[in-house]
This record gives sequence, C-alpha cells and structure tokens, in this order.
Amino acid sequence: MNNHAKRLCKTLESIDFRRDYEAEKKTNARRVYRHANDLGQAVKVFDSMNDNSITMATRLANKIADTGWSGPRQPETIKERARITSVEKKNNRQREDEARAARANEAEREYESKQRELAADARRREIESLMRPGRGR
Repeated sequence: MNNHAKRLCKTLESIDFRRDYEAEKKTNARRVYRHANDLGQAVKVFDSMNDNSITMATRLANKIADTGWSGPRQPETIKERARITSVEKKNNRQREDEARAARANEAEREYESKQRELAADARRREIESLMRPGRGR
C-alpha cells in the first residue's frame, strides 16, 4: 500500500470510519470502510491510489461523516502540498536564523562587557601600582 493510501486509512479512522472485513472479501479493494451515518455507502481503499483519488475519497468520507467545515481547505494536489511544506520550511529556517542572530548578538554583548570589565580592572591595577610608595616618583 502506498503512502497516499496509508494516509487515507488514517484519515478515515480519525473521522470514525470502521473497517468492513466482510465487504473486503467480496471486492478487490485492499480495505473497505463504512461510517455509522450511512452504512450503505462504503469508501474503498486500493493499493496504488494516486493523490487525486485520495482527495476525492477524503471529500466523500467527510460528506458521509457529516463533518461540515473542519478547518481550512485541504491541498488538492501534490504541488500545493509541496508549496505548503516549502513555506513552512522557509519560515522555520527564518526563525532559526533570527534565533541564531539573537544568540550571536547576546554573545557579542557579553564579550564586550567582559572586555570593558578587564580594561577597567587593568586601569585600576595601574593606578594602585602607581600609588604604592616608591613606584610613582
């Protein structure tokens, strides 16, 4: 079973479809699912379903399950799904870059602060050595 079909099976099970083992014996479908709302209509899952047939089966399942509006429109094609994932990756990469820049700025501020402390300490030691008797003639 390809990944599209596996994803459809998970989707069907998540919206409360149950597998019909008796109907599977009578058809050449890999799996047959039915919902309690309409036991007469079945959603068949085949081994090598393509993305478009998965989309149509998912729409049919949502119609049978009467889920109504269940969020934003699902991507219909592989290209749309790829675009969504690439946008997510781009946003993640941008957030990581911003976090990396913030960490670098913090490290730079800490370094400069330590350098100022070391310079102030060196000036204080120089003044103390000049104030010692016999040193600052």
